[in-house]
Amino acid sequence: MRTENFTQKFCLAWHTVKTGVFCTVFVLCLTLSFPNQATAQLMTCAFHVQGDRQSMFRTGRIEGNFPISRSMNMREGETYGYGQVNRLLGDIIIYDGVSYIAVPGIAGVEVTQRDDLNALFLAYGASRVWSEIPLERDFEGLREVENFIADMAEELNMDMSQMFLFRIEGEAKYLRFSAIHHDPADTSRHTLGRHEVAKRYFTLKNEPVKIIGAWSSEENWGRYTARSEHIRMYFINENGDKAGHIHDIRLEENANLYWPNC
Repeated sequence: MRTENFTQKFCLAWHTVKTGVFCTVFVLCLTLSFPNQATAQLMTCAFHVQGDRQSMFRTGRIEGNFPISRSMNMREGETYGYGQVNRLLGDIIIYDGVSYIAVPGIAGVEVTQRDDLNALFLAYGASRVWSEIPLERDFEGLREVENFIADMAEELNMDMSQMFLFRIEGEAKYLRFSAIHHDPADTSRHTLGRHEVAKRYFTLKNEPVKIIGAWSSEENWGRYTARSEHIRMYFINENGDKAGHIHDIRLEENANLYWPNC
């Protein structure tokens, strides 16, 4: 993972100032910080979606055949992303090029590192440079995070009709999350009710977490988010023993947002 030098951090401190010159200054800072590389190279990133989350509810089928391993080693940098395993046999969290599988266990969530499985759906991508933006505020709930990401995307002239990934690293005061594991013996048609039965919910408090999230326009709702949400977020904790889909969060101030330079 690459982070900015002093010049970049100084410029990015202006992220709360809503002015028309922000984006020009932002790009100029990146260019000055890396004089030996072309701007086109610095701005290289790529985001992809395999499968369709809502198709399991439309068709009742939960089979997926996209190999997680195919998402790794992207030329733009280390892979980040999230999804669910074929036949809903776990949640997928990809962070810094490592694939974690989270499933409900007897004593809590169980997390393993493996990329030899197929995905039912997978939203993933990479950015050659991630801009580190200090967050000098706390967040209470997913809606506050969603509104903040939307404001940032507008300030930076992101194409909000397209998917993009973002990352957050910081201390979670409280986090409610789920992990999924569908009964392999159940071959009946998949429904929203069966989907809920396959999930278990967990909480953590006062732990450092690494979050990967994706933005979705209304036109893409349901493909890699829920049908009425602009962002979806997954996490892995610092120890690597807790991971899953985030349903609620209270994030301490002084976390860092990592933004793709596209």
